[in-house]
Amino acid sequence: MIITYRPISLVSSISKILEKAVANRLVDHLIGNNLLYEHRYGFLKGKSTEQNLIHLVNSVGQAINEDKYCIGIFLDLIKAFDVVSHDILLRKLEKMGITGIALNWFKSYLSNRKQKV
Repeated sequence: MIITYRPISLVSSISKILEKAVANRLVDHLIGNNLLYEHRYGFLKGKSTEQNLIHLVNSVGQAINEDKYCIGIFLDLIKAFDVVSHDILLRKLEKMGITGIALNWFKSYLSNRKQKV
């Protein structure tokens, strides 16, 4: 068993509500503009990572049935978001149509953040 001590952002209840509202709007924008990968299953309403596993098993089964080679590469991306470059993230948001006040909000939100364990 892996035990991780993830940093906790100490924010007010109002901030948590705001974060949830912004996250919902962002996901709506990404889905509404068809900007998400079709096999994206995690963190989306009505989808789960179990569907990802089902897709994987179906793809492997199909390859085997068609006498094709099947190779798997598995990456453990634990704490992946903790190492994302904020500059790269902001550029990707801009490419996905997040501009103006919304982009400036994300820049401000990601600047000078402190976390405690």
